[in-house]
Amino acid sequence: MTLRHPCVICGDVFEMAATAKAHYCSSACRQVAYRRRRRTERERRALTKGLAIPDKNFDTYEAAQCIQEGLAELLAQSALSYDDPRLRPLVRSLNTVRDKATALSGDLAGTAGVRRRRSRRTGPDLRRGDREDLVRRLAACRERLAEDSGLARETLAYLHTRCGLGRDDAMALGVGVDPGGEDHCRPSSWGPFVDQPRLVIPLLDHAGVPRGAQGRALGPEGPRWVELSGPGWPSVGYYLAGRHGPVVVTEGLTDALAVYAAGFDAVAVAGAKVATAAIGALGPHLAGRRLVVAGDDDWAGRGFVAAMVAGLEAAGCQVRSLDIPDGAGDLCEWRARDPKGWPGALAAVTEA
Repeated sequence: MTLRHPCVICGDVFEMAATAKAHYCSSACRQVAYRRRRRTERERRALTKGLAIPDKNFDTYEAAQCIQEGLAELLAQSALSYDDPRLRPLVRSLNTVRDKATALSGDLAGTAGVRRRRSRRTGPDLRRGDREDLVRRLAACRERLAEDSGLARETLAYLHTRCGLGRDDAMALGVGVDPGGEDHCRPSSWGPFVDQPRLVIPLLDHAGVPRGAQGRALGPEGPRWVELSGPGWPSVGYYLAGRHGPVVVTEGLTDALAVYAAGFDAVAVAGAKVATAAIGALGPHLAGRRLVVAGDDDWAGRGFVAAMVAGLEAAGCQVRSLDIPDGAGDLCEWRARDPKGWPGALAAVTEA
């Protein structure tokens, strides 16, 4: 039995078997359909290239992003905080969906009922090529920041406004700017940086050698922070200049830059979720230094401070917490209240 049916590619009506599944009038139309499917798959992979999330879990990640954006909008339009009882169901939903997406991506270990995605790389060490690509790309980003261009001026203005970091300090720390967009020189691990121009902050080890990097969006769209794709990259950055006084351990990189600009040595932990893993890396390199831990003024930040203080004390470090004034979300927002007086205010609370 045959049926007359229009071709899904060219629209021509043709006869086809009733049991046929594909409605193509010729092999040429079949090839067109095949190429379209391949192109769609490539576009989807390009979209998720910067995310440590498999394609099958992309919907879960999008759901977490939507909940997070909705919560941010609700907080912006009201005087509510994350601790408000009316927001607990929404916060709980955000945590559940976001943690599930992270667990499925393989970022969390020991999650019951969820198998981690295996990596082709074994062990914590990176390949030599990854390190070489990192050094070359950071050098290129640093050179772009040194140029007399609109993007460089915009990035330096952001650093000065947000962190109080001047051009000389930024260049000394290896800070740069990635213009985004397709670039044949871009290493595969830098895929997350392709979406838009980003401030690039290197993660330095205790000797000042770059071991990783994170990017902060200069525009309002897209993820605010991205990191290098693939396993093995560090989550701690040391910004040390041999200064006297305590070392301030911060939750996030821009807070660490603000502390460094204020005249203190700083260590940045890239997010509250890696606090436990960061404790083992900090202890050996900061032995003998007084440590002050400062987190964001939210539920995650308070958990970060508690975990870091407890872990570093157990490791034998001399450590205390720093309380951010009410209403200041993080150290950078505290600095924005009085940029000129902030170094003295920070010195007063860290030396107390």
